[in-house]
Amino acid sequence: MNDFLGLEGKVAVVTGGASGLGQAVARGLVREGARVVLGDVDAAGLEQTATELGGQVRAKRTDVTRREDIAALFASCDEAFGPVEILVTCAGIISSASLAQMTEEEWDRVLAINTKGHSSASRRRSPG
Repeated sequence: MNDFLGLEGKVAVVTGGASGLGQAVARGLVREGARVVLGDVDAAGLEQTATELGGQVRAKRTDVTRREDIAALFASCDEAFGPVEILVTCAGIISSASLAQMTEEEWDRVLAINTKGHSSASRRRSPG
């Protein structure tokens, strides 16, 4: 454990925490002493990451485009560790199709996850 950032005992939520950047951020937070709740649609990846990172990590399957899932993620954090002090929104996707070839449904999904998901989590964190 490292005290460089002063995160010992802080409570964090990381969306997109099952892999990639979200997983790397979660690793760093745990290394710095934070308690972390991971959210992601990849339930198996979440459980694997949580197990790998240890006892100060919890996992909650979360679709960031659904307000109910965001609310459940924060409730899970409140129950496990207390109120969120750090929010990291790393959930995001890309399409293999070019913008010109992307269907409207694909475009809507990319926007919902990459934009709506971040703003929904951020609004939930705000008091009131």
